[in-house]
Amino acid sequence: MPGKPPAKADVSRVQSAQAKSNNDTGKGSFPDCLRSTQAQHENAANQGSANQGKQTGLRLFVFKKNNN
Repeated sequence: MPGKPPAKADVSRVQSAQAKSNNDTGKGSFPDCLRSTQAQHENAANQGSANQGKQTGLRLFVFKKNNN
């Protein structure tokens, strides 16, 4: 993922702006996705410090099609 994860203040600001505009802030909305992303990054950071060097986070697997 390029860039930095959203900060708690940024997530709160977006949610507040959406609510003031009478836009959806519930499940599946943009503010909800930001909250989820921020929480995932925070949890990964907390696990990383608790595991003291063990690798955590998303793992990506690429499967190549065999043309035989």
